[in-house]
This record gives sequence, structure tokens and C-alpha cells, in this order.
Amino acid sequence: MAKIVDPDQILNGTEVVYSTAALTVQYLVAGNLNDAAPGKTSGVTGQAAYSASKDHILASATLRRHRSPYDPVFDASYLVKDGWDFADQQSRDLLRDAGFRITGTGQELAAIIGLQETGLTDQLYYQQILGFTSAVTNFDKTGNLNELVEIYDGAAADRRDFLKVFNRIQGKAYAEGNLLIDQDLAALTFIAYRLPLGNGNDPNILQGDAFIDANTPYTGMTLSFLKGDGFTTWANTVVYPAGAVVLDPLVNSLGSTLGQWFFTPAGGTSSGTGTGDDVGVTDWEPYAGERQIGLEWYAFNRIIDGNNGTDTQVYEWNQRILRLGTDINDNLEGGANQNAFGAVNGEVARRLSRFEGGLKTFGGTFIDNLDPTSRATAEFFDITVDGGGLDVESVPVTSTGRTFPFSAAGNLVFSNNAVLETNVDTFFDMYFDHTRRDTAADVAMTAVATNTGTVTSTIIDLSIYTAGDWVALSGFTSPANNGLFQVTGVPTAGSMDVSKTREPNDVLVADVAGPSVNVDDDPFNTDDAVIVNDDTGTPISGQITQVNEPFTFAYDTNVQGGRVAGTDAAVVVVAQGLNDSKWAEAAFTIPRSVGLVFPVNLLDDSVYFNPP
Repeated sequence: MAKIVDPDQILNGTEVVYSTAALTVQYLVAGNLNDAAPGKTSGVTGQAAYSASKDHILASATLRRHRSPYDPVFDASYLVKDGWDFADQQSRDLLRDAGFRITGTGQELAAIIGLQETGLTDQLYYQQILGFTSAVTNFDKTGNLNELVEIYDGAAADRRDFLKVFNRIQGKAYAEGNLLIDQDLAALTFIAYRLPLGNGNDPNILQGDAFIDANTPYTGMTLSFLKGDGFTTWANTVVYPAGAVVLDPLVNSLGSTLGQWFFTPAGGTSSGTGTGDDVGVTDWEPYAGERQIGLEWYAFNRIIDGNNGTDTQVYEWNQRILRLGTDINDNLEGGANQNAFGAVNGEVARRLSRFEGGLKTFGGTFIDNLDPTSRATAEFFDITVDGGGLDVESVPVTSTGRTFPFSAAGNLVFSNNAVLETNVDTFFDMYFDHTRRDTAADVAMTAVATNTGTVTSTIIDLSIYTAGDWVALSGFTSPANNGLFQVTGVPTAGSMDVSKTREPNDVLVADVAGPSVNVDDDPFNTDDAVIVNDDTGTPISGQITQVNEPFTFAYDTNVQGGRVAGTDAAVVVVAQGLNDSKWAEAAFTIPRSVGLVFPVNLLDDSVYFNPP
């Protein structure tokens, strides 16, 4: 049956019973009236219940001897007056679209209505006391919301200052609403409130709870909440309370220029030029929630260890723990002073991350040990300095998205014969084909004598080279003038002497300026070759232990050997085994991209022999 909006469907003695002895109104699951889920499609509206009561009073001499039970404030708010009350909780559970105040007891009931579709069996719940360990209550019915919630019992239980509704169903998008904040209310009252609480299927949830609870990398993920408040720039003669967090512009490391973050366990009145010489607050300690993104340090107070999971896996784990009724704070960051945030029950915790194009965190959340490919596209929202600090739920008032300088990422894919070899008998290295390339149309080869010559240019500064350096030349009209050359003598800005010692039989040819010629620094296959570092500064090198070997490359910031940051990098991967696989090399270009696949196939080796 549908929700009743026509008072003619509420019959005195069938769907409703008025007790003039007890002064109660009782709505019954009978006749036209039902209380089935969802509330959106059952029950009776407050307007229809009120209108039916007037019809019943008109038709009943008995009822006319008593004052009317209802007095409308408007169509979504009613007083139950003059000693009348509802007979039982079932009566309250059948009312829709309006709030009620029982004047005799002072009880107030607000109608909570969901504006968007949810699944028929989706169980929404609400919280009426602010706090990360405060209890939650399931709504009476599943599915689309439309039911009454007591916000004041008329005595001690006054819940008119807080009501938060949660819609968190496995495999679906999460929704929630804090009535007072979202609708800018001073206090709740006995009316109908409407919230957007839809929850369509979440395409980023690929695994169920049981799988997440039992398998890596999920089982190694953790979440830690940190104490701290304020998050302002340190200033002199300021009274800092215990637990204050400040940014000190005078303290920098690893190339930062804006400062680093500090925490005070005891507080005090600052006196000095910064945290380093503050004699008023003497216990400043590094804030455990600071993270360096690019060159600068930013503050966070919810730290996830992603256990090298992908963005999807971390998000799945985040959503899973936010439906737990137990403490999800692992307290693994900050030591005794900073990790005393306290228990946080998952079902009422603030959300941690979302997908909007890529993975984005909610304010104050950072993810350590996120899969490098995922980190390249993730955005981390910080606690912005001097942005108003934290709200009552320890979430930043002002938050700014921060992204790492772009790191390309992918996998070296090795052939099985190399993978199956004893690990210590194998190696792989990634080298730059060249670190820097200068190109000009005025490069000429002059003063040639067999395999030696002089390279000249008025555009390229050749004085950067020294005797013994290796360069690779390409683009000359004469093939003999292209290849690997070693610098001899002392170059000047406009010329340098070179020798083609690797191919001494090549006879160089005088080549006048004209063609576009490339001069490459630190070329591969010379002693100057430079091994490529990953985005942590670690050489991309190791033993061949698996088919897919992940790598990262700091595309936007890597300047090894004078490389121009933000440009594609030509690289050469070399690899070798002993008994089973030959030496191999493979050339690739690292673009500004993730998900790269670089196959390195090693031929079988049936010749190598080293008897014991």
C-alpha cells in the first residue's frame, strides 16, 4: 500500500482509535494503513492524520466533548495538545512528513526524510551525541527515509543540538548529513527535515568485506589519528594551549622554503624568534603529521599506511573500516604526546577518501606507502596553515589539495628465464641513454684529421665539457661524424676538440654548419653513463626476482646530469643472468605517464659454463 495522503483512508476505529479516557491517539497497522519499509511509501502524512481527526470530530459526538488533539503550526509541524498524546511507539512510527510536539510532556519529534533513492534493504542510522565513540541508532525501517526521531524527551534527554545521519552500505557510495551544520540551523525543532542521502553503486568497490578482512595488502593497512589544534604560523608573545601545532618558517629541510611543523605538549606563551629559541614554550617537538610533498611540508592529522596498495585498494579499505562499530584508531604515529587522540568508532568517523577523477583524500588525511602509480595521480588535502584550525570533529576548516610533482610509473617486464635464475646471478640497471641534449643548427665539424676533429657552435656552450668527457653526436650529414666521441683538450664556449676513439677507422668529414645536430651528455655505453634514480632518489637497479618489477621516475623534478626536468627521458635497461639468460638491453622513452610497460627479454644462454 502507498503512503496515505487522503484523510478519507483513515477510518475511526480501524486505522485510528481515539481514547477519550486516556486522551491518546493510536494509529494501527490495519485496513489502509501499513508500516512497511521503506517509510517513503507507507504510513500516513501528518497533514492527512490531522485532517482525518477533524473529520472524525465532526462525525463523533463523543470526540466533540473534548478539545481537539492537534493544533497545526503548518503542514509539516503539529502540536499534540490539551493532554493528548500518542498511545504507543507504533503510532509514532506510522506518521510521515511532519514533526510533532507533545505539549503535555514536552516531547519533540522531528521527521527525517531522505530526498534520494536508496536500496529497499539499506539500513541507515543516526547519531545524536557528538563524539567518535557515541552510540548510533538504526532507523526503524530500511530504505528511503521518512520517519520520526525523538529530539527531546521533555526532560533530561535534549538532543536538539546535534543529529547526524549516515548512509554507509557495502559496495555503495556513502552519504551523510549533519543537520545543524549542513542546513545552518541554530537548533532542531519539531518539523520535517530533508536530506540528500542517495547511495548508488560505487564502481570503485571491487571486493567484499570478507576478502578485505582476510587478504593483503588490506590486512597490513593502518590508520592513526593525531592530536593537535590551531595549525597557525608561529608568532612571538602568543599564548599557545597544550596541543597547539605551528608552522615555523625559520626551520626548513630537504629544499623546503615555507617552514616545518611543531607540536607543544604543555603550551605556554611564546618568546623568541621561532620554535628553536622559544624560551616561553620550551617543549616544541616535530609534528608527526607533517609530510613533504614536492619541496614543502604540509600538515595532516589522519595518517593511513597504505601498505603499498593501489588507490582502489586503499579506498576499499577506507570504506570498509568506516562501517565498523569498533575503534579504528591504530595509534601508530607521534609517540605518547601526539597519539593520544583517543578511540574512534568507524561507523561515526569522518570520511577519509573519495574518487573524483583520481583518488582524493578528505581534509587532514594523508596516505603513506601508496602504490607509486596511484600516488602519481592522487591528491592529498591538508590542514591549511592559518586556515581556522579544526572543526568540532577534528577536520580542518580550510583544506588545500596537494599533489606530488609528477612521477612516471610502470613495470619492467622480464622474461621467465631470467626470473627463474638464482636471484644473485641476475641483475638489471636502468641508464639514461643521455642525460641532456642540446640541439642547434649551427653545429659544424672542422679541422678533421682521420678520427679527430673540432666541433664548433655559437649557440651551444661547449665550455661545460672537460677533457675525457664523453658525448654522443647525431644529426650530421656525414654518418662518420655521428656516434660516440671523447673530448680532448680544453673546450671553449664555441669549440671543443673530439676524438672518435671507439671507431678509429671512421674518417671524419668536414661538415659545415646547417643541419640540426644533437650534442648528448653522459651517453650510455660509456664510462659517463648515469644510472636512473626513482622518485625517492634510489637507483633503479637490482636482482631479477619477479616478472613485473615496478619503477617510478620523478618526471617533473629529476635533474640528474643536467637533465631538463619535465621532459621525456630516453633510457636503456640492461639485464643479465648467468646459466640461463644472456646479456640484454632494451631502449625506451619515459613519458609523462603511469602504467608504463617496458618488456626486457633475455635470450636463453646455452654456452655459459663455470664448473665448481
